[in-house]
Amino acid sequence: MFRSLIEKFRRYCERNEIAHAAVRNGVSEGSSRKYSILPLPAQIAEELDAALDGKLYVIELQNDDITPMDYVVQVVQMFSGKDRYQAVQLMLKIHEEGTGQLIAGSKDTLDKIARHIEEDARDRKFPFKCKVRSA
Repeated sequence: MFRSLIEKFRRYCERNEIAHAAVRNGVSEGSSRKYSILPLPAQIAEELDAALDGKLYVIELQNDDITPMDYVVQVVQMFSGKDRYQAVQLMLKIHEEGTGQLIAGSKDTLDKIARHIEEDARDRKFPFKCKVRSA
């Protein structure tokens, strides 16, 4: 289970290195998307891999009445590797129950991801919040 999570992060980081290069060169990959989240550093995969022996934590996404549902779905897809249907299901769970778990990993890695998500939301003037807690 954890090895597949690490592999997802590695693939995510590799894809986003290409996206970073496209942005630096003035080409916007997927410019038709309503929202785009800046990629995280490739270092995340290595940190997650190194932290497998440590305690596991989860990112918990929190509901609010202002953040667009489409944005929450994109965040779920971007950081969990879920397809659109699964992302919509998690978004609806968050909307109905108030919270939902995004991914599990090491505290350091998840703190970086949570900070990245909240900074992106803040840049878009969304009050979207997430917190890292022990699993």
